[in-house]
Amino acid sequence: MSTTFEQARALYGSDEQMARALFDQVAVLRLDLQLQQALRRRAEAKLAKRPIVMKNPKN
Repeated sequence: MSTTFEQARALYGSDEQMARALFDQVAVLRLDLQLQQALRRRAEAKLAKRPIVMKNPKN
């Protein structure tokens, strides 16, 4: 789902400065989410390559 500037402006009516601020904030949040997802995929891929080491529990 993408948010256009026109959608942001529809929320704020004629206040274009507030609409621009909202649009910019949404863009930054979207980029942050994409970065987090990429980092998570990379970490999961690294973990999947590691051998599983089982330790004997102490009694």
